[in-house]
Order: sequence, then C-alpha cells, then structure tokens
Amino acid sequence: MQTKVHLSVVAALASVIAGPAFALTSTELSTDQQILSQYNLVNFGDLNTSNETEGPIAVGGNFIATGNHNAGFNNGGADPVVNGTTYGEVTVYGNVTGGFNPSVTGASASTPLAYVQGNISGQFSLNNPGTLNVEGTAVGATIGGTNTASVNTSQSVFTGVSSVPVHTGLSTSSVFPFGSFTSNFQTPLTDLANALAVLPTTAGVTAQALGSQTNLTAGADYTYGGKTYGVITTTLANLAADTNLVGINNGSNAATIVIVTGNSSTALTALNGNDDESKVIWDFVNATSLNFGGSWYGTILAPLANFTANSDLTGTVVANSLTQNAELHWTSNAPSGASNYGFRGDLSGLSALTSSPAATQVPEPASLALLGTGLIGAALLRRGLKRRSAQPGQ
Repeated sequence: MQTKVHLSVVAALASVIAGPAFALTSTELSTDQQILSQYNLVNFGDLNTSNETEGPIAVGGNFIATGNHNAGFNNGGADPVVNGTTYGEVTVYGNVTGGFNPSVTGASASTPLAYVQGNISGQFSLNNPGTLNVEGTAVGATIGGTNTASVNTSQSVFTGVSSVPVHTGLSTSSVFPFGSFTSNFQTPLTDLANALAVLPTTAGVTAQALGSQTNLTAGADYTYGGKTYGVITTTLANLAADTNLVGINNGSNAATIVIVTGNSSTALTALNGNDDESKVIWDFVNATSLNFGGSWYGTILAPLANFTANSDLTGTVVANSLTQNAELHWTSNAPSGASNYGFRGDLSGLSALTSSPAATQVPEPASLALLGTGLIGAALLRRGLKRRSAQPGQ
C-alpha cells in the first residue's frame, strides 16, 4: 500500500525542524539605527529616576521622578526624527509624577519640546523655549519655567505660569500624534536583540581575525552583507566577575556586538572605556535583571531587563524598566568629531539576518517528504503490531 503524506503534516514537520524564525528587514534595521543613534534612553515600562538624562528620552510607561529631574538639556536643540516622525526631546506615553525639568539648548519657540500622553502632577518646568503637549490632565500641577513659549493641553488648570498662553480643546492627534509605543520602539528593538544573538551561527558569514581588544572571551569578526562585524560572546555571570574590563576597540568594523546571555545578581563593575565604544552594542538578550555598579560605555540593549543604574552610563540605553540613580551621559565623553555618544555603528549589512541558525534550516522538499513518510510509516507499523498482539492466539 502506498502511503501519502498530507501537506499539513509536511508543514508541521517543517515547523518542528526549523523552529521559530523572523527576519530583520532593511526597514526594521533602519528604524533601529535611527532610534539607537538619536536616543539617550528608551524605556519600555516605568522609569524611576532621581538623576538627569542629558539626551532625548522615550518612556512607554510612567515617568516617576524624585526631586527635579533634568532631561534633554544637552542635545543641541535636535529633536529625534524616526521614520519621518518628529518626537520631542521627552516623549512619555504614561503619566508624569514628581519634579521634571526638560530643556533644550537652542530650541525655538515652535519646537515640540515634550509630549505626555497621560497626566502630569507635581512640577513640570520648561527651561528653554518650547512647547509642552499633554493629552491628559495637569490639574494642580505647576507648569512653568524660563522663556516658556506655550503650553498645550486638552484639559488643564495651571498655577505658576507667567505670560504663557494655554490652549485647550485640542484634538488627541495634535496633542500626542504618535502611534503605539510597542510598534514604534519596543518591537523593532526586541527583534534586533534576538537577531543579533544568533549572528555567530548564521549561514553566509566568513570568519576573520578578531580585531577587538578585550579581556572578555575571544570572539571573531564576521563579514555579513558586505560589512564586517565583531562578535564576542559571554555570560552575564562571567561579565560580572570581570573586575578589570579594559573596553573594546571596534577598529574598522561596522559595529561590534557583545552577546551576553543569562542572569547574575552581581553588579557589573566599571568598564574603563579606554576605547571608543560608540559602535559597540552590549546585547543582554535574555537578562531579566541588571545592576550597573560602575560606569559603562556604549549601547546597552536589554529589552527584557528591569535594571538599576547606580553609576553613570554613557551612550544609548534600552531597558524594560530602569531605576536611575546616576546620570545618563549623551554629549559628555562624545568621540572626536561626534556631537553625542549615540550609536555610531552601521547595522545595514544585517538586513538578511534571521533568528534561525544554519543548523536548523528546513530540509529540501524531497527530503522532507521522505522524512514525513518514514515517520508516518513507523507510526503505522507500531499501530499494526499493537493490534496483532491484542488478538487471541497471536
């Protein structure tokens, strides 16, 4: 008897063999590149802070400040532009509580300085010309500051505002004209972290000599999409145990990726930063908790981590949630010729990168059909033997 393999069986087998897969498209990589090069902080959930952030920030949850918090005050008046959309120096999708002082050097009166989708309570000061757009309410909040040009809100009762026109009844699209934080920020950055983590095992790369100088586990350089990327792998426990990390020399690479797996309760000690880490991405791909006890340099990509910064961080920070007890530097320590310490590497060569390494690629259709036939045949044989053994006299 001829055994037929149904297409649904083949599809199921393909899924089992290949595992889950996604591709980093050139569009998504471009989004990642724009975000990492223009933001000092992207925080998916709530941000609890008692210190300042020099550059632009985007917060998907609530902004909870202890004392007066300065943000966006050292970015030269440049608002982030991602995929054609201009965001404020401060963009908060949740509520703002506590003391908050966003400011932009050199901003014009029409610059959209800060956007808040939720409500504002406490002190909110704009220390340079700019506009505050609030979709929610600011009942009882103190809105003010020097040279404030305008305060826009749909519902408001303000105190302490001198010579500031207050516009009410604005539509939601004009107050907070941005779409979902998840689709605009969280999904592309999470996809990037997952895809970078399989870079060493992806088909189509050519290993070269490692050009990076570090006392981490030795890695390799890979040519992918016509560009060279340094790749170093380690665990968070090993990284936390390293008390004299000298930094990473990216050399002429398009970027260097440090893939850090696992969790550790030990605080990371200082990265000495002897080199320019502005082209380095620290991919804490599956860490759910992080603790920086010493200063750090480079892009920190930690989409699952709830972490604490007890010492200054220089560069772009991406976190699930952050407790910020130290400064986030942006223009401080900027590399020679650069206006800030945002990500300066080039991710464009990774446009074909997927989460499925070469070892789990799907077999050719003919091989897959044979494999499916064999598995089904084995199942039928076992079924027949069971029936025969169950009959009397067999």
